[in-house]
Amino acid sequence: MFTVGTFLLRLAALILVLGASSTADAQGPERGARLASVFAGGTVPSGLGVNIHFTDGHRADLLRIHAMGFRVVRMDMIWELVERQRGTYDWSHYDALVNDLRTAKLTPLLILDYANPIYVPGLAASSSKPSPAYAALLAGAPRAGFLRFVHAAAARYGRNVVWEIWNEPDLNFGQPIDTDGYVGLAMESCRRIRSTVPDARVIGPAASNFAALPLLRRFVAADRARCFDAISVHPYRNGPPESVLQDWASLFGLAECANQPSCPALVSSEWGYAVTSGAATAERQANYVTRVYLLNLLAGVPLSVVYDWQNDGTDPDDKEANFGVIDHSGVVKSAGLALGRLVQQLAGLAPLGRVETPDPNVFVVAFGAGRTVRKLAGWTSDGAAVEVSLPARACIDPPQYTHRDGACSPNGPTLPDAVHMRLSGSVLVVANRIHRRLGL
Repeated sequence: MFTVGTFLLRLAALILVLGASSTADAQGPERGARLASVFAGGTVPSGLGVNIHFTDGHRADLLRIHAMGFRVVRMDMIWELVERQRGTYDWSHYDALVNDLRTAKLTPLLILDYANPIYVPGLAASSSKPSPAYAALLAGAPRAGFLRFVHAAAARYGRNVVWEIWNEPDLNFGQPIDTDGYVGLAMESCRRIRSTVPDARVIGPAASNFAALPLLRRFVAADRARCFDAISVHPYRNGPPESVLQDWASLFGLAECANQPSCPALVSSEWGYAVTSGAATAERQANYVTRVYLLNLLAGVPLSVVYDWQNDGTDPDDKEANFGVIDHSGVVKSAGLALGRLVQQLAGLAPLGRVETPDPNVFVVAFGAGRTVRKLAGWTSDGAAVEVSLPARACIDPPQYTHRDGACSPNGPTLPDAVHMRLSGSVLVVANRIHRRLGL
């Protein structure tokens, strides 16, 4: 059992590592090494992605996505849309999408997912969504058919995409959920991809949240051969995003990477906030979505995929329809404007770590090149308006599940000059002592 005591012991060990090592040392040279070329060493905005719900015919959208600052696009490659007759594949829609993504200088993250009604029976009184409506792919022709589909997709698109095996299997792989069945299928799918493209980039399991511990435990335990480049999670939560730092630290402990020749990265392959009535305002979405990206960078997470590009409907009270950073008609929402401006201000810089402050609700993240601090991004997790004075030589804790240990790393960067900031729940970027608040 993964107890609180176990977590604290692992967290204490992690803090000791952070206190004595640089960021690269803490992460290890082999952590998700095959992903490094995709995410350009963690500089903004290389690992920023967004979910879409379309294939061909949306070149203009993809150009807008790139212009807003996204560099990765995540989309389902739904098995039943490709193989409508057994043994016959129609790749035309995905060929168009992949070509359009390349033209727009976007990296495809394609999810190989969901059951296919030509192989598995429908389930009575089930959802009409692609996976829950059908039985799980446990054995025989359905499992073999999916693995052939995986092999064919890898052979067609090669290493030019990032592959993710299934989407939120803890919610939809069979009824009841068959965790072991998914894990077995995921491991074999990864092996099939590598048999075709040895240096392919493969991630999973796309757990619906950090509470999916049975899935995450079994997935990590099954992947001792390190076929997967990253463990992917969807860190959804109803409140502010700052609690994710503790969740990443917990998952790092669960991955048990110490003394391993290689280690998977930890990635956020889907996370967003909706705009609905009440407290879930457009300003709240803008504040939280920008902070999500900065927090993941602070935790050493190289990929942050925002859900979603566009609202799926027009009902203002339908939460699932209102995650977009643009609305249903295509107008950019506050979240899209804030993300775009954040990317412009931090473009080309890498996170150096969190500047230590006496208030745990104050977050100030240093960005720069090498050991040189160029800019600071700050906010308050509780939304309070506060005045913050940061002294020269203030300690900067390196990215990687940051937790304060009361002392600077001997090799770590420090703040070169004293800085005064007026912070609130929206992100403030300071460059050369000039305050530049993200407009909403």
